[in-house]
Amino acid sequence: SDYEKARSVINQLYLDSLSYGIVDKFYEKKPYDAPTFEEYKKQVAAMREMINYRTRNEFKKLNITTDVTFMDNPRFGVRGRSNETKRARQTIEEMLKFEHKMRTLDLQTCS
Repeated sequence: SDYEKARSVINQLYLDSLSYGIVDKFYEKKPYDAPTFEEYKKQVAAMREMINYRTRNEFKKLNITTDVTFMDNPRFGVRGRSNETKRARQTIEEMLKFEHKMRTLDLQTCS
């Protein structure tokens, strides 16, 4: 269904934004909270452009191997409980932001 496709796109954008250390931009654009389908498409396109810019310019990308999803509810209309709390999500995001920051530091040492 359209909802499952949109959920999949949102989850992928969330994972990519975590990988590039721009999860704050994900929350700024709010593609998950668009009031209309047209607005959703605009917000998704803006997020994709940000991610594609980083891909084209070979920004450092964090390889995330754990299962990270933004929307884990089973289907549209079901008020299923999310498996993670807001605090748990923030902890994971901060940990990955820190990891990305450490990975992208270009340190030079003097000999």
